[in-house]
Amino acid sequence: MKKVQLEVIGISSKLKTNPDYNLVLKEVNGNRNVSINLNYFDTQLLYDAFHDSNNNIYDVIPELINKTGYELQEIVLEKNENTKTFESSLLCSKIDKMINRSTYDDSAYNIELNTNIIDAVVLGIRTGKKIIADDEILKNEFKQDTYDENPEDRDILTDDKLEMCSTVFLETMLQKAIDTENYEQAAIIRDELNKRS
Repeated sequence: MKKVQLEVIGISSKLKTNPDYNLVLKEVNGNRNVSINLNYFDTQLLYDAFHDSNNNIYDVIPELINKTGYELQEIVLEKNENTKTFESSLLCSKIDKMINRSTYDDSAYNIELNTNIIDAVVLGIRTGKKIIADDEILKNEFKQDTYDENPEDRDILTDDKLEMCSTVFLETMLQKAIDTENYEQAAIIRDELNKRS
């Protein structure tokens, strides 16, 4: 499996055509995106992961893994070819107390814990661990730019949607809004970016 690291770009929605949201992940050092459909509850979990600084179950899970003598290394996203759905697992490695380091490079000491994809992504966000996918997923699920399919179907970005977007994503959207002379949307995005700096 050729591994590709992904980063969470944000959550997109096309409320006029579909009431659901999509989680958008982008290839690090690349231009490919993959979009995962979310229901309302998944969207709320992701929103909380970005904004809730209080301890929650996602802060406790890595601690529990450590107490068993393992350390969370990375989040692995896969696509089940039978069900055509995304799946995920947490790759953990045994902590070697004798040399006080992880045995991550030795696969004999690694374990994988299967989990819901949204839970895995939230853990990645909360812990800062890498989110990894097989390159084949990006080849098959690749979206050049999930935000440009049909501009008429997109709602203008509102404050609550902007809060869920990464700064990198907002900077890209700001430039696109300026390029397309959508100054109303550009002003809204600019204000959100100014709040963050």
